[in-house]
Amino acid sequence: MKTETLLFLFVIFSATLSAQWITLETGTTNWLKSVNFPDVNNGWAVGSDGTIIHTEDGGLNWDIQDSPVGTFFQTVFFVDENNGWAVGGSSSEGIIINTANGGQSWSEQTSGATSDLRCIVFTDINNGWACGSDGIMLHTTDQGANWSLQSTPTTERLNSMTMLDQNTGFAVGNNGTVLKTTDGGNNWLSYNIAEEDDLYCVHFTILNNGFIVGEDGAGNGVFYWSQDTGMNWMDYDIGTHDAFRFVTFTSGMNGWIAGNNGTLLKTITGALTWTEEITGTTSDLSCINFIGPWQGYVSGDNGVILGTGLPTGTDEFTENIWLNIFPNPTSSALTFQLSTNTQQQSGNIHIYDALGKVVFQTELLSDKLTIDISHLPDGIYFVQMPANDQLITKKLIIQK
Repeated sequence: MKTETLLFLFVIFSATLSAQWITLETGTTNWLKSVNFPDVNNGWAVGSDGTIIHTEDGGLNWDIQDSPVGTFFQTVFFVDENNGWAVGGSSSEGIIINTANGGQSWSEQTSGATSDLRCIVFTDINNGWACGSDGIMLHTTDQGANWSLQSTPTTERLNSMTMLDQNTGFAVGNNGTVLKTTDGGNNWLSYNIAEEDDLYCVHFTILNNGFIVGEDGAGNGVFYWSQDTGMNWMDYDIGTHDAFRFVTFTSGMNGWIAGNNGTLLKTITGALTWTEEITGTTSDLSCINFIGPWQGYVSGDNGVILGTGLPTGTDEFTENIWLNIFPNPTSSALTFQLSTNTQQQSGNIHIYDALGKVVFQTELLSDKLTIDISHLPDGIYFVQMPANDQLITKKLIIQK
């Protein structure tokens, strides 16, 4: 009886934490294979027929940007609001395009690839990797001005990769292909897990905790979990679903999986249990991107972009009077003060960098708190705190 009661309470608790997803008007019906937000306002999505769309108000409005090529773009990645890349191509050519002005203009970079590219990631503005068909792996140390070929032990199509830092990374692909590097891609080791499974996405929360999703030969979603730096992968049963296309985590406990026919799953237990989210679409979903724990986006076929935790307008990040942060910009000390207009006088505060990584967290136990952030490097950050049933988001600039 006790177990049943706890299970009932868990189901109720999980339901209360389900995100509310809304369908955004994108202005296109093309397949949007990838969506990426470097900050809470600016985002890009790319897809079929050379589609590139951009928002500067958190997804409320989207504009089409001109592409120099009409290829099927597979992935878009921005390191900040100005500098970004997208990859795609055909069976005979890998395409990389780049912008340094927020997409006002895009130009093609020389990839040297003779196969289409599926994924691109950067650890900073200079160092990036791209992977794709025939086991191809490319690396740049100069923002993509030059791309060099790295050798991999496979000829399978590589669909996804992640770099935890400039040395350690993973790539996954068709027929159960899993690759790992510990030297920036100079050498890749193979850890194939299931030859009948095509693997579409890999994500690590920390080095010892990684996840892979894809589909088996029957088109069912598969989910793999590693807790030993990717050396061994456990096939974890999370129920029968359509093919999984993407997996990401916003913390060690909270994660998401997107897949075919509108599939969207959420965990709040670090992948132990999963619940289905209501998406309102049957389109295949191929990418998830979160800025912090609440503001997130999912892209897919038929021009679909779903959003949750969106800003109500562009002023929300600077004009919300319930939470004041000062001085801003700051070099060391930062003070949080809740307005007397709010009944809430405490709460959890998270500070995120421009890539959505939590760099500081604390609890506000009264209406005012001062912290030392002198250890954080210069840059743009975002402060988030739930208050009065809303999510307060503030832009923070650290400048020393």
